[in-house]
Formats: sequence, structure tokens, C-alpha cells
Amino acid sequence: MTSKRQVLSLGRVAIALNEAASEPTILDTILRLAAGYQAEVASVYIEDTDLLRAAALPFALEVCRATNVARPIESSEIERGMKDSAETLRRVITASAKRSGTKCSFEVKRQSRASAVLEIARGTDVTLFTAATSFKRLEEDTGTRREAPASEPIVVVVDRRAASRRAVHLANELATAHNLPMRVLIVAASEAGRARLAEQVQRDTALPIDDMLALNNPSFSEIVSAA
Repeated sequence: MTSKRQVLSLGRVAIALNEAASEPTILDTILRLAAGYQAEVASVYIEDTDLLRAAALPFALEVCRATNVARPIESSEIERGMKDSAETLRRVITASAKRSGTKCSFEVKRQSRASAVLEIARGTDVTLFTAATSFKRLEEDTGTRREAPASEPIVVVVDRRAASRRAVHLANELATAHNLPMRVLIVAASEAGRARLAEQVQRDTALPIDDMLALNNPSFSEIVSAA
């Protein structure tokens, strides 16, 4: 009997990372799932040039969440934090790939987050990326630390392309493995198209339609905002 993973085979999975991608168990699960699909994983750490430019502005400030005290942001601290995060993630991913037997690469790109994700997505079956940027290092320096909430959802974007169904299955397995909620963003030009995609997702995941959001020809930034 042919398994679901044989039918929904994956050739290449891309992971776009930044300093917010600090949960090694989720990265480990992604590589393990990719190994089950016999997929190659390309992991890319993005040094976001938009963030670096913002940090270099003379009026840029950070505010401590615990004390509400503001201080100037040092762009050198942002850069150092990015380099430290990239090296930590490289070690985590290399170790995970070795344990799971997954063929995996790691590289660092310095460019805007939006253009980097679009570039990474070319030639891949599924692209995974963290949805937010963290000032974790700076917060630790000022005596505070922000941890991502345990209920932060796995978000998947679905359109009519065949690769979307592969992404749904991978996202569903990841959400199930970590007991996380799953949210589906459906991109469709018509109500009929949205209904067809919603029914397909529901058959594949048993996810309630109420947990799906329809978007009409959105831009990349609109997709990220909805996520």
C-alpha cells in the first residue's frame, strides 16, 4: 500500500531563520520529518538589513519590558547578536541533521527579510520561516528575557498549487508533534476557490474551517502580517 509520504513526496525543504528561531526541539522535529519524506533541507540564517539600518538610526531606542527604561540601540550589539544566533543555530541544525540522517546545508544571507524569503523559496517544495524578529540578546543584556509563548501557532499558506498540500501535511505533523495550534491562510481569487481549498485542508487535517483565514491575492507583507 502506498503511504501518504510517498504520494506527497518532497524534494527540497527550505528553512529561513533569524534570531527568533531559538527553539531547538522544533528545528529537530522539522529535520526528522524531512528525513521521513526523504527531503533535502536548506537552512538559511537571515541577517535582516532592514533591522540593521533601523538600529543604526541616531534616534533608535530600545525599551526594557521590565522597567520601561529606554536606552540607545547599538547596531554593533545587533550584529553581534545575529552572529551568535547564527552560530548557535548552525550547531543545532548540524547535530539534528546528523541524528536524523537528513541531508542539510546551512548558510548566512545578509539582505532584507522579505527578499531573502522570496529568494529562498525559489526551487523548493516547502519554505518554513519564523514570523517575528526578537531582540532576545538585548533584552538579556538589560536583565529581561522574552520567551515565545507555548501556544504560538504553526501557520501555513495554502493556494491551488500542489506544493501547498505538501506544506499542509508537514505543518500538521509539526503542530501535532509539539501540541501547537495550527492556522491556515487560504489564498484564493474567488469564494468558490476558497471553499474548495478549505474542504481539501479539512480532509487532510480535520482542522475546523473557523481556523482558516481567506486572503484575496495578498502581497508577501500582507501574508506575514496575517501570520
